[in-house]
Amino acid sequence: MMAVRLCTLVVCLGCIPLNCAAQAPSTGSMPASSRGIVSVDVSEPLFATMCALYAAGFDKDATMTPAREKLAARLRALDGPAALELRRFYEDHALVDPGETLSRFISYALVVGPAPKFEIAVRQEEIPPDALALEGFGEVLSKFYAEADLEDAWQAYEPSYQNAASALAPSVSHLTLQAFGYLRYLPSSQNPRSFTIYVEPLIGGKTNFHTIANRYSFIFDPNRDLPEEEIRHALLHFVLDPLPYQYNDTVRGYSSLLNFAARAPRLPEEFRADFPSFLTECLVMASDLRMRHLSPSDMEAQLAGDDANGLTLVRPLVQELVKFEQDKPPMNLYFPDLISGIDLAAEKRREAALNFAPSEEQNPASTSAANAPANDPDLAEGERQIAMGHGDEAAAAFQRVLARKPDSARALYGLAIASLMQNRADLAEQLFLQVIAAGTNAAPGPARPDPDSLSWSHVYLGRLYDVAGNRDLAVAEYRAALAVDGAPNSARAAAQKGIDQSYEMPKRGAGPGGDR
Repeated sequence: MMAVRLCTLVVCLGCIPLNCAAQAPSTGSMPASSRGIVSVDVSEPLFATMCALYAAGFDKDATMTPAREKLAARLRALDGPAALELRRFYEDHALVDPGETLSRFISYALVVGPAPKFEIAVRQEEIPPDALALEGFGEVLSKFYAEADLEDAWQAYEPSYQNAASALAPSVSHLTLQAFGYLRYLPSSQNPRSFTIYVEPLIGGKTNFHTIANRYSFIFDPNRDLPEEEIRHALLHFVLDPLPYQYNDTVRGYSSLLNFAARAPRLPEEFRADFPSFLTECLVMASDLRMRHLSPSDMEAQLAGDDANGLTLVRPLVQELVKFEQDKPPMNLYFPDLISGIDLAAEKRREAALNFAPSEEQNPASTSAANAPANDPDLAEGERQIAMGHGDEAAAAFQRVLARKPDSARALYGLAIASLMQNRADLAEQLFLQVIAAGTNAAPGPARPDPDSLSWSHVYLGRLYDVAGNRDLAVAEYRAALAVDGAPNSARAAAQKGIDQSYEMPKRGAGPGGDR
């Protein structure tokens, strides 16, 4: 029975077309294009993982090409003990979002060694969190690999993968020259970092980009048009990612700008508490805009959209890149001058006046009180001073509000944040407790905190309790934050992180509110 399954599997694999020029497969294990810091390659662990995902039911409701659908049906029909174990593992580890499910399994495939054992091949500290969540998958995959005769399937299919990789090499080389040339980046043969584009037809319409230690990986289906913009974006990240850490002293002086950007509803969660990542993303986008040679009107439209989405540093970085283009040093040497060229005071004033776009799920008319403009001048001043990192000035403004309106939930919350910035933890705790009490007892109106203030009050209290060593109280507050109806994703993410791991006081910063 297994021999029949293997035969039908190999036939089905062979019927998936590759829209690449026919070329003789490489004689080695890697195509010629894969020699160097940027390569195009193939991966048996990725192939085996995609086969396992199909066998487990991944993408069962998705629209596929006839060839992929036939392959998926063959794999789902396997019913041996290893296939059943694989499906149980998948059910226990699949996420609600199919894209996130695919990403975590691909992440695992990128850190394992060769078939048939698929053992972890990187240091423990280099394993990404999403791959760590799949602990034990290598053993499950190894059993399925043997039961489904995937070794024979890979041998039958690898030549077409290699041909696809070879056919893509010239286009990838051109994109690499564009990105590296613009940044005047000259990679060293001694550099341990690498960028690999893996061809994997079974991934379909999705692409995946992963950074694992010094290895950057981009996975896509070669039957699709080459996603040039995505690859260029990834290549720019490859060059620019290390620079904020290499020049940490320069970068740290501008980190307060994230206080403004973090207020933008559309800013991705991963940037809200990570200024180096935020800076790099803005620089990548700015570099891409300069490389596209847009007209002034098109450039302004792009920059206005980036500002509205919270990517506020794209605009000043575009201006600094104009100077870079007229100079000679490569970006890895010019970077400190690029950042120092930003007028910090002027940029703070500009960003403080920005009106951010509402979240895509949110009706602009129903913007929460936390993100809506403040009608009270003192309230607006307090929030502006918080964004600028001025705790004393912010506290004074909020105290003026409370002198007139003692039950203003927004002013209470603002004063609590300002107290954290002043390192007045005891006062901050009492104020957060008042905000939380108002969330339960106050009638609808200015005295009742909005979901943003209420959920973050729980998060900050949890952090204060963690710092004080009261872990049980801390977890209770994090859970309370998750229970707030309408809590923003940023607060939910912070609360879940607090549940997973005890909060530790940042080495630098004003207190437990340092990442918001």
